Amino acid sequence: MASRKDFKYANSVALYLGCAARHKFPNVRILDKIITVAEMYDRNPNTTVAEIADYFAAPLFEIETFRLALFRGSDEKMMERLQYIRDIAPTLPHPKFYPAIIPLVVSFTIVGSLIMIARFYSRLSILGRIPSYDWIMLVGFVLAEAIMGVIIADSYTSRNGTANYDQTWTDIANDCIYLNIRDVLYPIAALVIKSSLLLFYWRLSPNSRGILRWVIVGTFIVSVGSAVPAVVVNLVYYGKVDWWNYILDPTLSTISWLNYPLEFMITGGLNILTDVIIWVIPIILIWGPMRKRGKPERIATLMLFTLGAVVCVTGALRIATFWELTMAGGTGPLAKIPISVWTIIEVQLAIICASVPALRALVVKYFPKILGIRNSIIIGSTIRRRSRALSRGQELDTFNEFDSKKRMSSAPSASIPVVKLHNVNSRDSRSSLDPIDEYA
Repeated sequence: MASRKDFKYANSVALYLGCAARHKFPNVRILDKIITVAEMYDRNPNTTVAEIADYFAAPLFEIETFRLALFRGSDEKMMERLQYIRDIAPTLPHPKFYPAIIPLVVSFTIVGSLIMIARFYSRLSILGRIPSYDWIMLVGFVLAEAIMGVIIADSYTSRNGTANYDQTWTDIANDCIYLNIRDVLYPIAALVIKSSLLLFYWRLSPNSRGILRWVIVGTFIVSVGSAVPAVVVNLVYYGKVDWWNYILDPTLSTISWLNYPLEFMITGGLNILTDVIIWVIPIILIWGPMRKRGKPERIATLMLFTLGAVVCVTGALRIATFWELTMAGGTGPLAKIPISVWTIIEVQLAIICASVPALRALVVKYFPKILGIRNSIIIGSTIRRRSRALSRGQELDTFNEFDSKKRMSSAPSASIPVVKLHNVNSRDSRSSLDPIDEYA
């Protein structure tokens, strides 16, 4: 029975021998080629690396590098280990690509698309325009969908199994391509989504010179500082973009001063830090106003922030999974499964959480009783009227007007003055207009 150590060793041998086999047998299962070489040794124990190189139509240095990397340059060990893998082949595990990824992708695609449609409809029907941070979020959504598309395409490379020895070299090469694309798109998508949220918070913050805006700027800088290195390292770490075709090339070398796992952990840690800050900022902004809201609305807000906390946790789980797999001896052929799952969940939940404030406006407009709001009026015209008033330098608070009209409608004879909760300077009117109407 093959042990876990045998499984890992067979995967390493398959990866390196598959690189040599790519010249003549790019679409043949690599385990079959391992068995073929073992049988060559059965027929002639003195088979040379030159003969093996001729069989694979590979340069001699590739087989010599293969022998040196895995068998310490010993022909005898090379023969023994290849024959051993051939003998335990019937007992080797054949793990499949995690089947739940496909329904996971389909579910998030449907839910995400509906939420983005509702978000844009909310802006147009209530606000009368689409703010810039919504367009930025749309870009983030497209990138998130692209990531899921890449993961689905990658699943096809594992149709025969995720182990290297179950795949052809074409499968392995395509797998490396898709995972490189995934690892490049992920930090870009995360940065775009965070940029949308930070711009939203920027316009929501009441004081243009307050500490909150400095926190927003600092968070954006850290987000850029974690995303850019993650993208660049994935592209240049091995000196070649298609490094998998050169793993038997002795001239291939990594950037000597860069520790890739450590870089991944540092940028991942900064990513989690900015996730937490972005989760905390709206709590600070709406803590006071939300205490004056009804119980249903407070419960809904609590559920939203709980979901936001899940986003932070999934980001941490993604990093922890990578580190655990690295400490187990490399990312290996199974690493892409849990990392891909956490990548999908983290990015998609971030988009969903970021879109909830816009959906709240629709609920207030069409289903006010869900949030415990009675005698609701159509708020779209009120918000647009406020926007026009502010552009002329007037000071008007939509929610004060909205709440006052509700009180007046329930008591027509009463004359209740409008109490201003905050004033909006006309110079910065548009930056403070829209988000507060959604969040508070």
